Amino acid sequence: MKLLQSKPQRKLWIPIALFSALVGALVFLLIRGYWSPSISDPTRSSEGVLCAYQDLVEEGKPIRCVFVVDKPMAMVKAVMTDYDHFFQKFPFLVASQGIPIDKTHTQFVGVATYAVYGLFPFSVLIEHQQTLSTFTASWDQSSSDLAKNRGAWTLRRIDPTHTEVSYSLEIKVKYIPAFILRNILLEQLPQVTEAAKKWIETSPLSSSSQSQ
Repeated sequence: MKLLQSKPQRKLWIPIALFSALVGALVFLLIRGYWSPSISDPTRSSEGVLCAYQDLVEEGKPIRCVFVVDKPMAMVKAVMTDYDHFFQKFPFLVASQGIPIDKTHTQFVGVATYAVYGLFPFSVLIEHQQTLSTFTASWDQSSSDLAKNRGAWTLRRIDPTHTEVSYSLEIKVKYIPAFILRNILLEQLPQVTEAAKKWIETSPLSSSSQSQ
């Protein structure tokens, strides 16, 4: 009798284990979608790329990735405004073009690919702002598909030969829960930022531009 009873008992544990694993995964995604440990910005290029949620008083929870390169800011700017070649260097982009509008604005047109969305054509107006020690390329443009699309590449001059580069992004897509989308971004943004770091360090543009 004990042998006969053990089979249904073992079968009962299978759905229980699967359900427990599903609940555990959901809890992990929920926590990761709303909280990440705080980080200190890197001070050396050897520290690599660090990513975390950006703490803002206003509504929203953008993800910010930051790294340092051993290049002058002007050289980094030359690479990070070479929009026509973004698709060749960045993952998740299959096409890109920068159309100058005026001295401080560029229309960036591209096609991205997302795991949950497929191919996604987009167009955003990028605004350039520069001071003696910073340069920012930012955008804030929603569409019928994107309830929010706000982000920026920010360069900060550390000294004549070192630059801090940060990338912040906040996206809201209709019909996709925010915590799921943030988990996707937490996987993708480090890859994008790592690609930017590699591009800056190896690009001929970052060797031929005049230092600032």
